[in-house]
Amino acid sequence: MSEAGIKPPKRRNKKAGVIPEEAARANLSRPSEGKLKDLSFKVPLEFWQEFKTAATTQGMTMRDYLEECFRFYQDKNK
Repeated sequence: MSEAGIKPPKRRNKKAGVIPEEAARANLSRPSEGKLKDLSFKVPLEFWQEFKTAATTQGMTMRDYLEECFRFYQDKNK
């Protein structure tokens, strides 16, 4: 205890963040998607909720859904 009567923080287990070997191997065998770059912009909450619901309804991630919407838009407007 310190002079103020406060206990020092407990030491963390250094192995707490270790990934099990089988999970690490599975992660290494996943196909590479190439380099990714962040799109950093904000949208209104209502739009985000609607977009998330639409992507989920299609069984897609928001990123995959955005890509598909963009490709559809490009094809339609050629």
